[in-house]
Amino acid sequence: MAEKERFDVYKDITRKIVMELAKGEIPWHKRWCSPIKGKMNYVSRRSYGGVNLLLLPKEGEYLTFKQCSDLGGTIRKGEHTTTVYQYYPYVRPQDKEEFERRKKEGLDTDELTIPVLKYLQVFHLSQVEGIETKITTVDHESAQSPVDMADFCLERLHDTTGIDYREEQTDAIHNDGCLVTLPSRTQFPHEEQWYATLFTEVAKNVFDRQMAQKSGEQRKENAVLDELTCEIASSMVMASVGLEIKQTQEDTLAECSRWAEALNKDFRMIVTAATRAQKVAERILQPII
Repeated sequence: MAEKERFDVYKDITRKIVMELAKGEIPWHKRWCSPIKGKMNYVSRRSYGGVNLLLLPKEGEYLTFKQCSDLGGTIRKGEHTTTVYQYYPYVRPQDKEEFERRKKEGLDTDELTIPVLKYLQVFHLSQVEGIETKITTVDHESAQSPVDMADFCLERLHDTTGIDYREEQTDAIHNDGCLVTLPSRTQFPHEEQWYATLFTEVAKNVFDRQMAQKSGEQRKENAVLDELTCEIASSMVMASVGLEIKQTQEDTLAECSRWAEALNKDFRMIVTAATRAQKVAERILQPII
């Protein structure tokens, strides 16, 4: 009897992302209408982050079957769960005594824990009966336009990131880490493309600074991982302000093929990139979150 293959959570996540790419859809280009902290657990009110932002199908509140039952709700017949992925700290047996001592004394325990990625099944609140949402309805008519939201972040870019930008009548993009110079928005077929290009360049600089600040970390160069991180970060920013990324079908299919090939070579890449990307995006979006 053949031995059952051990479940690999990273491989499972990559499989789902690659399936989206195979359909010609880039998961991190999906449009969300609210800021990146718009997918949360109903009970804890904790926002789901990282790769969950790419995989959870809807904005709003999610809860487990037990949470639903405890609150007196019922799952609608025929509804299926969605998987969420979270890191939990694991303490090796030989470190447990020292971990408990430090915890009791209020000391830092991070170096004694190993982050382990686990998964659980949840339902979106729309799949549940008998439980009311806790989210207050937003008055969209009084909300700023997507362009206004994007410009609001850009006006405060230097204060939040230490990075400046400038648009000129040029055919090239220059990025020296502190200043991004790019063609005028009138030179782009769609204004959204100008914003997507600028946010990607800014994300590169923010990401480089965040990695440099991690003292003692030995940085292994991985150009594909870094590129994916900045692409996802830019997409998160665009989605959070309400701007759509404009791409031709030909460009999209080429990108899907390229990313699928890269992700299949490293099952941990998408999780790492999404986690890092969220931190980059939050820095850029600081004025509105």
